[in-house]
Amino acid sequence: MKNNIITLLGCLLLLIGTSCSNFDEINTNPDVSTSGNASMLLTGVELSFRPGNGKGFMYPFLFQKEFVWTEGAISDIQYNKLPRIDFAGYPTSTVVDNTVYATLKNVKKMEDAAIDTKNSVNAYRAVSQFIRCFKFFNLTMQVGDIPYSEALQGESGVYKPKYDSQKTILKSILSQLDTASVLFNRAIKNNESLSGDFFYSGSPSKWLKLVNGFKLQVLMSLSAKVNDTDLDVVNRFRNIVNNPDQNPIFTSNSDNFQIVYRDKEGEKKPFYTSGFEVYAVTTSFVIEKLKQLQDYRLFYYADPLAGKPEGDFASYAGLDPSAPNGTNLELYALGKASGINKLYYNKEYPQGFPYVILGYADVQFILAEAAVRGWITNPDQYYKNGITASMEFRMNNIDSKWVHGMPITSAYIASYLTKPEIQLPSDNDGMIKQIMWQKYLGSFLQNDWNVYFDYRRNGYPEFPINPATNKNEIADKMPLRWLYPDAEYNYNQENIQQALTSQFGGKDDENQTIWILKN
Repeated sequence: MKNNIITLLGCLLLLIGTSCSNFDEINTNPDVSTSGNASMLLTGVELSFRPGNGKGFMYPFLFQKEFVWTEGAISDIQYNKLPRIDFAGYPTSTVVDNTVYATLKNVKKMEDAAIDTKNSVNAYRAVSQFIRCFKFFNLTMQVGDIPYSEALQGESGVYKPKYDSQKTILKSILSQLDTASVLFNRAIKNNESLSGDFFYSGSPSKWLKLVNGFKLQVLMSLSAKVNDTDLDVVNRFRNIVNNPDQNPIFTSNSDNFQIVYRDKEGEKKPFYTSGFEVYAVTTSFVIEKLKQLQDYRLFYYADPLAGKPEGDFASYAGLDPSAPNGTNLELYALGKASGINKLYYNKEYPQGFPYVILGYADVQFILAEAAVRGWITNPDQYYKNGITASMEFRMNNIDSKWVHGMPITSAYIASYLTKPEIQLPSDNDGMIKQIMWQKYLGSFLQNDWNVYFDYRRNGYPEFPINPATNKNEIADKMPLRWLYPDAEYNYNQENIQQALTSQFGGKDDENQTIWILKN
């Protein structure tokens, strides 16, 4: 076990040191099929983005107050207790499985296989860059500094990698995403394709949009660092938005970076075989907001109370996610709370609907926030684009038989956008709050931990916190980060202690402020 952990950590950035200077020298032949090894490795790497089933799938959504778990077995995360992560992966993310570093090793193998055969080299190198950036971004967003520049170098004898600062990591990620954009543009010019790609059927054009959209997400996560000239956040952001021909981004839900489930063994929706769906009860935090807005997404998210008529907003009620577990169990037993909509687990519907990792709606809300911050213009347009995309995603992917006679239609969306309750107010803080609420409502059982990452930056939506039930050490606050793995204290003690000292005065706890959140 010791050797495995050291090797995984030690192997981590053979990947990242790839030189960009020789890309022009690579000859690609679009008429020759991509290496089978590279193809199979890409498929395997992409599978690591699939969310798990049952409890593991639900962790972010319990923490983000979408659900109460009435079994009681994972109540700590419902009550704001983040566990230690494991640098092997768990629980870094529901879309990053328990083989994160092994996945990154396979990314390098995939890239090498493509180079060896000189087939679609630009495309495979570009997708490798993106996957590395995505995995490292989520990891650093959870804990702060991580092993980076010396990681994945076990074969070179680096078994105790140093920790790089979060600023260094994020600056490198932005640079690598720039490189990925260049490579995908070359792949498009050379008519290359990614064999083995089930996200975008091998299309470099689609991947290019994803890279630019993810770049916007990373830049928005740096909203507290707009005065850092090394990062140049605002100009980088503007360069993407103001140059759509060179830097295309998502233009509809058809561009979504998403997992599409199928009626095949191992590819069905998360709750299809878990048996845990009976414990998932929708919260009052979600339901009351949807009722207040007379928002038809309520009928897509929850079931009515037993014996109550479908399609009536009054027939739905949620549980307070901050209330004592015993209180919630009693209310649920009395039939006073709405369970999750049956479409999520009904056996007639094994494919469910896609799980969005980063979607068109998310990008539109990022653009809306950027406009409020003065980076670009037109916050209202982007905000309403985001709402429309969120509703159209449900409308176009869910059969109306599951929505209690209240389907979302184009006419309904148009009417919803005129509601006084959803208009942006005049003050910047009020606009940010409104944007974050709509982003939250559209992210129901989607988008992994991104809602929490937004909450840490902006404070919205304002999650209910009950000091009597809060498991965080600061009774009236949400935690700010996960804890480092126990294994690091055993096998990489000198470097982790140095990282803790440089970041947090030597203390590893959930309430320390990571660099990206500091003004």
